[in-house]
Amino acid sequence: MTGRERVKAALTFTRPDRDAGHVNAACTKIDRFVLLPTTARSFERIQFLRGTQNVLVELLDGTTEFRRLLEMVHEFYVKDVSWWASTDVDGVFRKCGGRC
Repeated sequence: MTGRERVKAALTFTRPDRDAGHVNAACTKIDRFVLLPTTARSFERIQFLRGTQNVLVELLDGTTEFRRLLEMVHEFYVKDVSWWASTDVDGVFRKCGGRC
């Protein structure tokens, strides 16, 4: 599998346990404000995929491939947050305070 194929696979992965009915039922049972259990961290995701040094160099170069990677990561998080927003969670973002 090439690097590009690994990146695409990582960004198109859908969790088989993602069940809106289960999430909504859990939200109904909780009498507190419910935040989704993930955060959108695009820059960190790109660093995990490419490595910090490569990311910094590619930011300077501005290659077409890197811009496409940015678009793919953005699309991944838009889909992720949109899915969570379609459930009964009360909020989709949280301040980590260094504990994420």
